[in-house]
Amino acid sequence: MLNTLAIYQDLSSCMDDKAAKKLAEILGRVYEEVAQAVTKKEFNELKEIVRDLAHAQERTESRIEELAHAQ
Repeated sequence: MLNTLAIYQDLSSCMDDKAAKKLAEILGRVYEEVAQAVTKKEFNELKEIVRDLAHAQERTESRIEELAHAQ
């Protein structure tokens, strides 16, 4: 978690309070958005899972077709 109070305190020493508060709030929002973002590693893992599911679906469809012909 980002400590926006500490950021505000640091900024208020070199700019007016209103600007320091606003900048600290914006930095807090940006941090939260970045924390919620999917990482490249997570995305690649998800792509691999989807690929595996697609192959499993293909095998299932093939097997169902074999069973249908056997009937």
